[in-house]
Amino acid sequence: MRLAYDREADALYITLSQVEKGGVKRTWVGEGDNQGVNLDFDAKNRLVGVEILDASGRVVADVLRKAEPV
Repeated sequence: MRLAYDREADALYITLSQVEKGGVKRTWVGEGDNQGVNLDFDAKNRLVGVEILDASGRVVADVLRKAEPV
């Protein structure tokens, strides 16, 4: 698992597994209470990454400090 945080965009990306050849095939975009949370799936419909927008208001500050800067 890899955490990457873009301070300017205030977006955290959590890479759960390496994306196989062909990349992300589908993204589920959160709506309603889940707005700002997007899930990326590969060609085999496996969850490979999670994007959290407005991360500073949703994620514990210690996690953002430990994430790799983008």
